[in-house]
Amino acid sequence: MRNTVYEEPTKAEMRGSCEIAIEQAGYEVAGTLERVVLPSELGLKGAIIGDLQGIDGNGRRVYYYIRPSVGDALPKWLANLARASHSVSSGDFYVVVRHYTAAFRQACVSAGSGLLQLTDDSTFDVIVDYEDVSPSGVETELAGQLSALRREMERKIELRRKDIEGRYQSVTRLVAEITNGDAYVERVEMEYRELEEWGLDLSRRMDEASEDPSPGAIAAIREMVTRGPVPPESGEE
Repeated sequence: MRNTVYEEPTKAEMRGSCEIAIEQAGYEVAGTLERVVLPSELGLKGAIIGDLQGIDGNGRRVYYYIRPSVGDALPKWLANLARASHSVSSGDFYVVVRHYTAAFRQACVSAGSGLLQLTDDSTFDVIVDYEDVSPSGVETELAGQLSALRREMERKIELRRKDIEGRYQSVTRLVAEITNGDAYVERVEMEYRELEEWGLDLSRRMDEASEDPSPGAIAAIREMVTRGPVPPESGEE
């Protein structure tokens, strides 16, 4: 096998069958994986690589992402890459599965990803043709809003964390001179824990919204980000 890094057995088996299916479809299995770096203006990290790549007679590449098991949604990182593939026009983008649900198929369509079902005979059944799909305009807009809100959340967390750490360092130096110094340190530490919990809760909400963006979910998240982390002493921003 070309892959020398450990890989779970199911995915390794699918990889071998996919190589056969790629050749059956008339493509050459790429010996070297081409890395397509995403433009900075997309605001995304990573690159389009795929687990395997096929090359047609004109030199155009097809990027295959192997998913041994699937639920009803694409992972956020994979959906982002699928959407980005339409902007960079680097080649066709396909998710390869053994089995899929109707919801998973729709998730691929919404993200602009092609979907291939790998058969027991090591051939591909085209479930969603990449050339026939494009990312949902509304979903793409909401995803962009969500990315902006995530950056704003991270900025607020960093600012609040610096404020807490600055006060904590000051009070620990003076705690011996303060009658209720220990209690004050405990309140500062509690504020830090509250900040961490706020960030974790908001991140979870953002992850859920990224799987199924809706104006209502984005509005609720925007309200939380705007209000910001709430100090436990006062109960308000």
